[in-house]
Amino acid sequence: MEIASIKEVIVVKDYILSLTFNDGLQKYVDIAPFIKEGVSAKLKDLEYFRSVKLNEGYIFWDNGFDFCPNFLYNFTPDSQIVEVYNFDKIHNEFLIQKAVDYKPL
Repeated sequence: MEIASIKEVIVVKDYILSLTFNDGLQKYVDIAPFIKEGVSAKLKDLEYFRSVKLNEGYIFWDNGFDFCPNFLYNFTPDSQIVEVYNFDKIHNEFLIQKAVDYKPL
């Protein structure tokens, strides 16, 4: 079994990440249920949450909070699924916002 690795991470909206894995699978994962106390508490600040980084297939934040890519690849319990009809709406809102924010050099 191949070990999952994240190739791209995009903050789509609030605490929802678009993740693209090494095999091409793309998932939208709501991270909000994992933000509680302790090291994850800092992620409640959306500006800080948006500072997510990618290194060697893992996503992480500067405070040391991270996720195993295999966990994110296989994780889809009912409480975490963003309904399919919302994917396009959320992604389109993201793309529209990126176009609005675009400033040519």
